[in-house]
Amino acid sequence: MEERHARELSQLDFGEFVTFCPVLKEQHLLVTVMSNARKQKDPAHLHITMEASGCNQVIGSNARIDRCGICSGNGNSCKHVKGEYIKQWKELGKQNADLIVELPPGTMSAKFVEKAATYNKIGIKSKDGDYLIDPDKAKSVKLSYAGADIVYIYKGKNKRAEEILEITGPTTAKLNIMFVAVDGENAGVGYELQYQLNQNIKLNYRWIVGNWSTCSATCARGKLKAHLNKV
Repeated sequence: MEERHARELSQLDFGEFVTFCPVLKEQHLLVTVMSNARKQKDPAHLHITMEASGCNQVIGSNARIDRCGICSGNGNSCKHVKGEYIKQWKELGKQNADLIVELPPGTMSAKFVEKAATYNKIGIKSKDGDYLIDPDKAKSVKLSYAGADIVYIYKGKNKRAEEILEITGPTTAKLNIMFVAVDGENAGVGYELQYQLNQNIKLNYRWIVGNWSTCSATCARGKLKAHLNKV
């Protein structure tokens, strides 16, 4: 979530129609200034209306990004998968880890959660087969790789923990999620992921403007604020 201030209202003239971009060129706001005064520069005499564009960059459009990241899409260009890894893998160490699931390029989001605190680990390998996060180190990590933000959360102590791995894409390369057996039984690793069915599709991300706040001042020199959501 991002927050940006509106442009100083005192810069606008009577009857002026202005489009400007608070964050990105793809997201425009329409500002209409109306006043009974003739070209008053005092914001107290200005009446402001603002209107956001849709993801198609058309002012006043209701076009929105669908769950697959497509402007005005129907939500059918991606697949949602939910499952659980319950195999009792007995070969110990990260060099003998078992594959939980392969994330293809175009993965929008993925989350993996251990069902209980154990000594075992969740690992993530790059397309070259290298571990992006060392399973032997017991600490939380944040990193970026192949277009994705990766968050590994280690919740525990004394090498016994419940682990959470979250990936936010879209990814640009294959990633392998691994189960690393260390000691004891696998309590289960639940996972949920979403990926594009057409890996050549161009994804659209835009800033969607939320509701505007009330003015910060009752008489002149006030500011309006709006929240912008990247979707």
